[in-house]
Amino acid sequence: MAKFSGIDLTSSQWTSISGNWSKREADFIHRPTDVSPNSFNFFICDKQVRDGAIEGTVRVAQGGDDSGRLVFRYGPSGCYYAGVGGYSRHFAIVKYVQSIDRAVSVAIALAGLRRDIRYEEPYHLRVEFIGDTITLKSSGVTVLQARDNWFDEGHIGLETYGQTKVEFSHLRAYEIPAIEGLLRILETFPYTLKRDNTYLKRELQDEKDVQRVLWTILRSHYSDLVDEEILGRFGLKHYQNDFGIPSLSTIIEVKVITSSTNLKALQEQLMIDFVGYFATMTNYRHLVYFLYNKANRLIDSSFVRALESLDPVAAVVIVPGVKT
Repeated sequence: MAKFSGIDLTSSQWTSISGNWSKREADFIHRPTDVSPNSFNFFICDKQVRDGAIEGTVRVAQGGDDSGRLVFRYGPSGCYYAGVGGYSRHFAIVKYVQSIDRAVSVAIALAGLRRDIRYEEPYHLRVEFIGDTITLKSSGVTVLQARDNWFDEGHIGLETYGQTKVEFSHLRAYEIPAIEGLLRILETFPYTLKRDNTYLKRELQDEKDVQRVLWTILRSHYSDLVDEEILGRFGLKHYQNDFGIPSLSTIIEVKVITSSTNLKALQEQLMIDFVGYFATMTNYRHLVYFLYNKANRLIDSSFVRALESLDPVAAVVIVPGVKT
């Protein structure tokens, strides 16, 4: 199951592409004054998301096409948006395509009727977009789902059509880290290690040994790989990661599990370290734990679930130990 990682929107910049938008702290309002009755009105955030989700509370006033919709994968050639109203329906998922002299919207999924819209009442909407699958939820219940692959990445934002008054609040955005390729590479570690052990005629002894082999593997795939990067100071300590891949905004933390490793203490150490990694100013947003299970111990699933529950943790990869 894909894991959604929160995106910090507090310092994001918003641009009104069209319409009459205003922003007051965490609230966004579109007013119909001086707006064309046939305009697509976009308010776009500087945050870009390929796969992820955007959610918020929407209140629509009667007028215009009664719409308030969440935008994703916005770019020069168009975007998608999903939410309340449009096409005389209650809910809609729409593809918007634009060129220099023309803009066209195409409904790719519709539900309910316009008379079902609850004016001035809060809608708690969430749209998830993963690959070509788009899912719209209202108060946690799926109301629409569609498949389309016209746009695969772009900005998030807000949209309404024509002379509609709508308010958005409690906006949150999430992304699914693009680390599928990285995870596949990490999972091949035992196969690479088997050849290394045969050549050196000894097993890996500690974290430095594991990092040596892992560096060789990762560096052949990621030219921007850095090791032992000092991330900054948090309190009295300077924190330093094992590996960083800036192009994936991802830190890799390496640990070795031996027969004497106290798993409770290891869990606590990992959970403490992640605070230091992300408490300082950093461009990294995701963390992958790579655990080399040298002793091939049975690892309780609660250990993995606890680590995966941490917001920056994108994955926990545990690979078996390899004997000579």
